[in-house]
Amino acid sequence: MSKYGRFKVFRKSTSFLTNAGSPMISSLASLLLIGIIRIFKYLLKSSQKLAPKIENILNTFEWNMTFNFINGAQVKFALWRLQFGEPVYDVYGIINLVFAVVVLVVVVVVSVVSISFSTWNWNTVINEAFLSKKRLETLSIRQKKFACLHHPYVVEFSLGRYFYLVQAIKNTLFVVIIYVYQGHAIEQSYLLLFLSIVYTVILVVGQPFKRKIDLAIVLLNEICLLIEEILLVIFSINQKTVLLGEEIMNIIGWVMIGCMVAVLGINGIFIILSIAIPIFEYFRRKKVNMKNKVQAKTLAKAKKRSTYQKTRIREIWLED
Repeated sequence: MSKYGRFKVFRKSTSFLTNAGSPMISSLASLLLIGIIRIFKYLLKSSQKLAPKIENILNTFEWNMTFNFINGAQVKFALWRLQFGEPVYDVYGIINLVFAVVVLVVVVVVSVVSISFSTWNWNTVINEAFLSKKRLETLSIRQKKFACLHHPYVVEFSLGRYFYLVQAIKNTLFVVIIYVYQGHAIEQSYLLLFLSIVYTVILVVGQPFKRKIDLAIVLLNEICLLIEEILLVIFSINQKTVLLGEEIMNIIGWVMIGCMVAVLGINGIFIILSIAIPIFEYFRRKKVNMKNKVQAKTLAKAKKRSTYQKTRIREIWLED
């Protein structure tokens, strides 16, 4: 039975695996899939047709998939603090503690690898003009393996190069503030509000994403979260002062629920757009390429016909 915060109030207990078990399974499944692809790569290494395709699949998914799973689960993985804050030394408690330590180590290692790769990738980008074509092809394989760390971001600026870590730090701080200040509603709400304001300013001023749609998704989500935290501040202050009546607080509560629903709707719309736009661009480029090919063929035929006519005229002239 937990003796901390609301777990004590409601006489409930929780653990790290209860909260972070699903993303851990997803991350382990991605590693298993990578292992299977590597086995296929070894078995088919003599096949000239399949070996390059397997290599391309491996380069695309090997670390991108795992890093994306870890990045997407940062909020849940930050709950390792649950086990460190209230360790329980029964069998299940020890298992949770071991997994919490492992996840903490993995997150630290991923962060160090991210920093190292981002620095290496930037040095590669600025020195591209001085590298041979063969060397660039070799380096591009490594870049493709860690595309999630640089492809969505504007790497020409420091913020874009390391924004992957900025997101991870923000998510971790979010969880830590909620956990540490459970019994201090006003302090908790102000700190969460301050964190969101700083992060929103970073997004607006720094604009770390290449695509406007990626920036819009993150920014709109953060603005909705910012509105929720402003309402949370009002709730926490009113809990102490009782300045607002129950009817007004109910309205504010419905506004907060509306923000949560809006986030789900906005994310759904942007997911559809993020899929539809690349498909549209692909067919648009394909149409343009087909048009260019037709024009090139027509031009080649016209040129050939013109050459033939000139040759024929010359032959007739010579005969005369």
